[in-house]
Amino acid sequence: MKAATTLIKAISNAVLKRYHRQMAIWYRKAAAAHADIVIHAQHRVPTETLRMLRGKAQMHSQAASAIRVGE
Repeated sequence: MKAATTLIKAISNAVLKRYHRQMAIWYRKAAAAHADIVIHAQHRVPTETLRMLRGKAQMHSQAASAIRVGE
């Protein structure tokens, strides 16, 4: 029973880690694409939006690191 619980928890952690890593990558790509579009179209840097998107990417990276470390 304990082995099954350990296996399920390991699989769950692997899936969550992968999810958080993918979301961090997605938010970074979204920030880059959004910045390109706004800079090209409006000739300004979308500072607040970039801060929000990059902040969410950092949050997901920290969550993945916490899962990896075991917190």
